[in-house]
Amino acid sequence: MAKKILVITASPRSNGNSAVLASHIVKGAEASGANMEVVDVTELEHKVAGCMACDGCHPDKLRCVQEDDITDLVADFPNYDTIVLVTPVYFFGFPAQLKIVIDRLYSLLLHESGMIFSPLKRIKFAVAAVAGGNEEDSGWELIKKQMKYLQELIDGLPPKFLFRGNCARRDTVAGDAGFLKEAEEFGSSLGR
Repeated sequence: MAKKILVITASPRSNGNSAVLASHIVKGAEASGANMEVVDVTELEHKVAGCMACDGCHPDKLRCVQEDDITDLVADFPNYDTIVLVTPVYFFGFPAQLKIVIDRLYSLLLHESGMIFSPLKRIKFAVAAVAGGNEEDSGWELIKKQMKYLQELIDGLPPKFLFRGNCARRDTVAGDAGFLKEAEEFGSSLGR
């Protein structure tokens, strides 16, 4: 059965490095037979800047009570085998448009008797990122840690990562044939 993969892009630059990276990940995943959907979170409407800590999603709703496009996107996460976050690294972390989505994942956690259960447990998460700096000075390590913490919290599958640093120019990724091939292989590995 074909894997169902959601690619979430999060760059305000619609034709920048992240967009090129996402297109090659999708190309590789489709070549491996995966069913793909791509959502650009910069185009979604949202009422709040993230989780409001209202706990309206608990104890048993597993759906954010804020009604907007982010609510529907997050509620659909359990319908996918893999969620791929394709993002620039902005000021040592995820851009605000993607952080809103990540914060609202709280609605998919169920707290019972001191334990946390989540329909996210069976989902493979992957992050592909580009940054102006390199691995050590861009914030990439912080993004990886955040995703590993999520994996530990939900007792989920280990996340997969792909990174390209020194992308200060908008056409850096498009001009790197080796990295584009690596991106397609990354997508293909997610689709198998």
